Amino acid sequence: MIDDAGGWQHDTLTEDSDLSYRAQLKGWKFVYLPSIECPSELPVETYGFQVQQSRWAKGLTQVAMKLLPKILKSDLPWRSKLKLFSSNSQYFYPLMIVVSA
Repeated sequence: MIDDAGGWQHDTLTEDSDLSYRAQLKGWKFVYLPSIECPSELPVETYGFQVQQSRWAKGLTQVAMKLLPKILKSDLPWRSKLKLFSSNSQYFYPLMIVVSA
């Protein structure tokens, strides 16, 4: 799947999101398995949390700028495009303001 989707690319801060969107554009399907656990760590201090959130926002914005044109031009059903668009553009602040209003 990784090779089919174009390989691991390091041009965004959220390489995993980039890869998963590219794989979906190639037709790969994903299944959420709640029984599989993945340990993670939360930042101990507020500053660490702010830095983490900032990196995620920057990375997902990079992925959106890289892939949204491909997503919108793809042959995916409109529902899939809408889902990919909304999950990938959550940090576009002007869009956040419009959606919130």
